[in-house]
Amino acid sequence: GQSGLYKGDACGAGACSGGQVLCNDARTGLTCSTVGLVSAELCNGADDNCDGIADDGFDFGSDEANCGACGITCSNPHGNTQCAGGVCIPSCDPLWGDCVNPNDGCETSLTTVSNCGGCGVVCELPNAIEFCSENGTCGIAECEPGWADCDGIVANGCESNLGSDLNSCGACGVVCANANGDAACVNGLCVASCDPGWSDCDGNSNNGCETPLNTLSDCGACGVVCGASNADATCETGICTITQC
Repeated sequence: GQSGLYKGDACGAGACSGGQVLCNDARTGLTCSTVGLVSAELCNGADDNCDGIADDGFDFGSDEANCGACGITCSNPHGNTQCAGGVCIPSCDPLWGDCVNPNDGCETSLTTVSNCGGCGVVCELPNAIEFCSENGTCGIAECEPGWADCDGIVANGCESNLGSDLNSCGACGVVCANANGDAACVNGLCVASCDPGWSDCDGNSNNGCETPLNTLSDCGACGVVCGASNADATCETGICTITQC
């Protein structure tokens, strides 16, 4: 017979001598129904101790080594676990989550861009390269070229287009203004178009058309001086006119 499979006299394969019983012979697949201790009951789906009941003595509802069925072990490297109602229930350490399989506990770090602060919480911020902090919150590592986070709000990412934003033209806080015409931000530069009688004489397009062209120093155009020797002049209409000698 085989050690551990038979009790008493030696048995041949598939039969027992001396009135002994055959139980769970791996060679033949035969089992016995006559009670007789052959080996301790194991959680393996077989009747190891020949008492007519397979896997008796195991509580699949609460056994963390056999939770719900033989061999299903509840483990948790990042927290605690219990077997309740035949289901592994993990409780996680901070910033770890049970995102895949409760049997292996809290397997997922919650400090990655795909699981940031919670299972499946993805860091997706507009026009930005994201990161997840050690506290499990999304942040902006850097902005994509041509974009900037000018309002300081992480949730909307890098919201400012530096190539076309009138309030952040080329850089945060650079405002294109023009009280005497229209303004635009083109490729990160302020561009002013002037109303009649006004011009951008200081060369600073950010402040638009700041100079009226009906003054003696700027008459009809930037830097055109209106005046003559021994005469009074005016440029009220944008044209230099001698009023009296």
